[in-house]
Amino acid sequence: MAVDVDVFTDVSRAPAGARCVLFDFDGPICRLFPEDRSKPIADELRREIEAFGASHVLGAAERTHKDPHVVLGAVHRALRAGAPGLRELLRVLEERVTAGELAAAELVAAHHEWQTPYADALIRKLARRADRSRTSPRSRAAAPTTRA
Repeated sequence: MAVDVDVFTDVSRAPAGARCVLFDFDGPICRLFPEDRSKPIADELRREIEAFGASHVLGAAERTHKDPHVVLGAVHRALRAGAPGLRELLRVLEERVTAGELAAAELVAAHHEWQTPYADALIRKLARRADRSRTSPRSRAAAPTTRA
């Protein structure tokens, strides 16, 4: 079941049958990058990729897309496909995205109109449930080291 928190106001029923709830931080929690504020971060990633000499990993969409995760995804795909020497570039790009997200979160905190209505009530309700997990772009890499 998918729930659009922007229009769903009865948060008491939303998680009732859910086995798992995932949030994309720039979405149901808050509008992290309203008004195309993610584009400068995506542009910075493209400049880093070009300076690294890896522009060939970017397709047409990645060369113009405003979402830095779309740009980052191109480098992830190239690395998975066996393109050599991209690990250090990927590390730098992930740090840039994280820095951009942190700066954006500070800005959003000052603008209540960018926060999603009722998201706080939903998060409080979910917090009372048994299992919780925090994810980040590096969660997949960290998972093997955190499992017993």
